[in-house]
Amino acid sequence: MVSPKSDKTYVDTQLALKADKLTTYTKTEVDTSLGLKANQSSTYTKTEVDGLVSPKSDKTYVDAQLALKANQLTTYTKTEVDTALGLKANQSSTYTKTEVDTALGLKANQSTTYTKTEVDTALALKANQSTTYTKTEVDTELAKKANTTDMNVALALKSDKTYVDTQLALKANQSTTYTKTEVDTELAKKVNQTDLEANYYTKSQTYTKLDASKT
Repeated sequence: MVSPKSDKTYVDTQLALKADKLTTYTKTEVDTSLGLKANQSSTYTKTEVDGLVSPKSDKTYVDAQLALKANQLTTYTKTEVDTALGLKANQSSTYTKTEVDTALGLKANQSTTYTKTEVDTALALKANQSTTYTKTEVDTELAKKANTTDMNVALALKSDKTYVDTQLALKANQSTTYTKTEVDTELAKKVNQTDLEANYYTKSQTYTKLDASKT
C-alpha cells in the first residue's frame, strides 16, 4: 500500500509560499530583538520627545533621558516591526524550517517510489491472489508430474495403438483356442508318427495285407 505521505507537488507549492530564510528573521530572532525594546505604552516616539524637549530643557536631563533610549540605528520602529511581521505567516499555521526538514526526511525519494496512480495501474494488471497459485505451489505440483522429455522417450519405446489393434484382430479368440501348454500336453499323449510307421500298419496297409493272404 502507498504510504500516506504528502505529495511532492503539494510540498513544493507550500514551500513556494514561504519567505526566503536569507531575507527573513526567525521567530526566535524577532522575539529576541523585541525583548530588547521598551514597551510602546511606556515610551515616547521621536516626535513626542521632540515636542516635549523644550529648548530650555536641561541638557543633563535630556542626556540622561536619551541614555535610557536605544540607538535608532540599531532598532526598528513600531511601523517597521509591524510591516515586517505583516509579511510573516502566523506561526500557528506554518512549519518552521526544522519541522519541514524533519517531515521531508520521513518521505521517500520520488525517484525511488511509485505514485498512487502507478501503483493502482500495476495492481490492476495482477491476478487476485485467491485465484492464483504461488511459485512454491506451482513448483510443488510440477514436481509431481513426469518430465516431458522422459515421457516422450518412454512413449517412443511403446507399440503404436493402431498397429497393436491390427495385430490383435489377426489373432484367434482365447476362448476358442488352446494355449501352448495345453497343445504340448495333448501332443505328449500321442504316438510319434515315425514310431507308428515302424511298428504299426496303416488302415490301407492292413487291407492290402489281408487281401494278399486270401490268394
